[in-house]
Amino acid sequence: MSDMFFRSVKVIIGNRIWDNDPLDIDFNVKFDTDQIPDESEITIYNLSRDSINYIKVGMNITVNAGYDIDRGTILNGVVAKIETTRDGVDKKTTIKALNVTTQYLNKKINKVYKGGVSAEFIIRDLLESVGIRPNLLKLQDKIIYQRGYNANGKLKDVINTIVRQCKSRLIIRNSAIIITTKDTWIDEGFLLNKDTGLISIEKLDKADGISTHKIEMLLNHSVNPYTLLRVESSVLNGLVLVVQGEHNSNFTTSVEVRVL
Repeated sequence: MSDMFFRSVKVIIGNRIWDNDPLDIDFNVKFDTDQIPDESEITIYNLSRDSINYIKVGMNITVNAGYDIDRGTILNGVVAKIETTRDGVDKKTTIKALNVTTQYLNKKINKVYKGGVSAEFIIRDLLESVGIRPNLLKLQDKIIYQRGYNANGKLKDVINTIVRQCKSRLIIRNSAIIITTKDTWIDEGFLLNKDTGLISIEKLDKADGISTHKIEMLLNHSVNPYTLLRVESSVLNGLVLVVQGEHNSNFTTSVEVRVL
């Protein structure tokens, strides 16, 4: 797990990008199963005056986070509020954002790819055109389009067509974009133990809730509502379903789960 030490955060607003080298970036990205857009908070320290003036309410914002090359999108949203204050010698710009993934995926696209292009390249290229990094991309059939490919229509529809041609499945959960081989990922879930990022498990006693346990793990950008986790620990063993949680800038993901 040595690559876990190479923490990476990238914030994309409009056509500008800021990352955690050299900037300090804090984030708290919440997710749950209701239909109300989740509110997230991103803080970037010591932005230039030009950058602060550039960010406006209503602009698209994407946050990608992870370790080393294993980065995925944890937020596709719009800027709802911006505030810049002083924190000692630092200048702190706090951005509140609402998650609206469907707004990104409904974008109209029209792009032609030359012959010999792979399905995986097209999918990554189209998603990255709106700042999204897939949280998981594993195609069953690795198709090569020898005559090229014309990507025309809504982004989600175009990607879904390619995914189906590759005999795979597109799953959209909150901000997570997951492309996997048939139902394998759904059936097995993510294995979570001390070797794969498990930090702690706490049993919950919530009379008015469906969650049975709270789990903290190293940041996993693929974990979102309805994610299955196969947990191995002395406290809990078996399959659980994620109900709600958050990704945060101490590079952990905390979730409430229900035992299945």
